[in-house]
Amino acid sequence: MTNPDQEASDQAYLNDEIDLKELFTVLWDGKLVVLILTSLAALVSVMVAMSLPNIYTANALLAPADVADNGMSSYLNQILVERIDHL
Repeated sequence: MTNPDQEASDQAYLNDEIDLKELFTVLWDGKLVVLILTSLAALVSVMVAMSLPNIYTANALLAPADVADNGMSSYLNQILVERIDHL
């Protein structure tokens, strides 16, 4: 014997598909609501963006080059100075 709940579950599983025509029909019927909500959200976002002050900032930390450094940068600097001296 089969369980009625099991049969209902099996039937729901077999009918578990999306009807695209029905989906598009529902969306098309509600196009006015979608249009109004989208327009309202766009209007609110523009109003908020226009009400905020323009703030432009830039930060930079500059440090002098360490001449006593024996790293690659001092080596390259030494080569460049030598080439400039030869010109």
